[in-house]
Amino acid sequence: MQRKFKFLLLFLSASILACNSFDSLSGADAQVLSKEQMIQVLTDIHIAEAKVSDLAMSGDTVTITQAKYYQVVYDKNNTNAKQFENSYKYYTTQPVMLDSIYQQVITNLAVLENTHKNDFMHSQEKSVRMIEDILK
Repeated sequence: MQRKFKFLLLFLSASILACNSFDSLSGADAQVLSKEQMIQVLTDIHIAEAKVSDLAMSGDTVTITQAKYYQVVYDKNNTNAKQFENSYKYYTTQPVMLDSIYQQVITNLAVLENTHKNDFMHSQEKSVRMIEDILK
């Protein structure tokens, strides 16, 4: 009986602490993207920034184009600039978590780069075969 009471007390204490933690997220921190969402948004932002830098623009054109790309990223990920900003500020206060987020972003970008290279090489091989077939 005492064992059940201790278990019940422990369970209730844990539940109260969990509720308090959840309640603290319902305020300002409710605007924080989850770790998985943050990884996806940051991956997409880095891709967008690479695309903008490939366009070889300067001045205000870069700023305007970058803002448009960012909006596409936010729309794709069902978020907005304010929520992303709040999330980034939050994760900068959690360096271990931010590091793990960026490790995954780097992994995602590497996978995409390898996939792109493989697709490019495959298309090049296909082109060479087509030319060889034409020349036969």
